[in-house]
Amino acid sequence: MGRQPLIMKDPILLVGSAHTAIVNVPVSPSGMACTAELFLSADGEKTKATTSGAIPFTSTGIVQSISLPVVMPTVGGIAYGVYINIVSGGVVIAAYQGTENVIVPLVGAPTIAWG
Repeated sequence: MGRQPLIMKDPILLVGSAHTAIVNVPVSPSGMACTAELFLSADGEKTKATTSGAIPFTSTGIVQSISLPVVMPTVGGIAYGVYINIVSGGVVIAAYQGTENVIVPLVGAPTIAWG
């Protein structure tokens, strides 16, 4: 199963800042024990730069909102890809990749020249 595109905008988030992604996802049938995980990766999902961890939820059969808290990576100056996995019974039942990246800027110390 390949990753499905997840349409999103390019958010700009600061190094080490905490955020919660609200993911709206339908899982059917209702009553399934599931987990959702959001992670950021700068190398095409080989290495997780940060992750929400596996957040448990029980499917409702309709769209439900899952809160996925993450702390932005401590390395700035990188555009991180966004990935979400939905797992049930140890099997990835859905995998998504954001169409845009999370931008974690790096701002160096300025220099001042007086004329």
